Amino acid sequence: MKFASIFVTFLMVIFFNSVAIQAQEQCFPEKILSSHTKHCTLKGYYIEEVMDIPSEIMINIQGEEIRLVADPEAIEKNFKGMEGKKFQITYEKVYGFVGDGCDEYLRFVSAKNIN
Repeated sequence: MKFASIFVTFLMVIFFNSVAIQAQEQCFPEKILSSHTKHCTLKGYYIEEVMDIPSEIMINIQGEEIRLVADPEAIEKNFKGMEGKKFQITYEKVYGFVGDGCDEYLRFVSAKNIN
């Protein structure tokens, strides 16, 4: 009887791991849903050192605050000390892996200072 419960537990672990792997594979490759280029004002940025938590920039487009996922190097290069400045920014709406699962998110592509 003990062997049967261990065997059932083993099968459950294999099943749930395969379901998790299958769900994760649905995130790859990422799908670009749309691309946008707009004028905006940089409200701020947040650089996260933890691998699973994405860094982001906060921008204001026509009174609406939008958060864009960006890698820390791109934030440092394009936005350090530039809060309140105006930019022409390009970003993509992407479906892929972010945080702890698959979801839609906005990803920074490029910026040009227009001040």
